[in-house]
Amino acid sequence: MHKAEKHKEINLTEPILRDYMAIERTVMANERTFLSYIRAALGLFIGGASFMEFFDSVVIHMVGWLFIPLGLATFGVGLWRYKKIQRLILGAEDICRLEQEKEKPVRGD
Repeated sequence: MHKAEKHKEINLTEPILRDYMAIERTVMANERTFLSYIRAALGLFIGGASFMEFFDSVVIHMVGWLFIPLGLATFGVGLWRYKKIQRLILGAEDICRLEQEKEKPVRGD
């Protein structure tokens, strides 16, 4: 069998294990990214609170008051992006499931 003939046998619309594994990797990457957003948000929030607690300078207090809402905004953006990508992933899983069911032969028992 020639190399060109081998590629003709592959059905690109049929979901295979590689597709399911790619979806799982994407789910884990999405979760890992969300945890990074949480880590950044906590760092900003705690940094702002620390600036306000441990320093007496007005400028440092203003920076502290700036960091706290930035931390909350970072968490909000991270949550929004996580949910958005999660919906896309669920849509891809549904497509794979539908394609797999469409390809199954019907048994005439």
